[in-house]
Amino acid sequence: MNADPHELTHPITPAPAVAALPRSILFVALILIAFIGLLTLETSDSLVRHNGQIARSLFVLPVVILLLRGVLTRRRWAWRTTRILALLAAALYAVPSIGVWFFFLKIQIGQRLWLSGVGATLISLAISAYLALGRRPARAYFRI
Repeated sequence: MNADPHELTHPITPAPAVAALPRSILFVALILIAFIGLLTLETSDSLVRHNGQIARSLFVLPVVILLLRGVLTRRRWAWRTTRILALLAAALYAVPSIGVWFFFLKIQIGQRLWLSGVGATLISLAISAYLALGRRPARAYFRI
């Protein structure tokens, strides 16, 4: 069993950890990375454009990073926590997306459409993450 050392370190060969991830886990990881990007953008915007005020999203950012790390390292607490937070986030985004049509009638129609569209996008991402983690390959990945 003499293996060629060049075959083991070939740059095209995917790393075993990445190759072993189910598609649903990769999908959830991409959603978490997208949320990290959005939270980082919001934090930098508040620091630059709003006189150095710290955005509230700065306090959520470490939680999302921790969840991403937990999901990629097969931690059961990350599976459970990500599913719960995905449902809570969907509900949280639904409140202003719907409420803007009933309680903030002075806001222009274009702004209400924008708020509802962004909210619907974030709701769909959160629900998709919840459903992806509930799939059989994802549960098998976490040994649940």
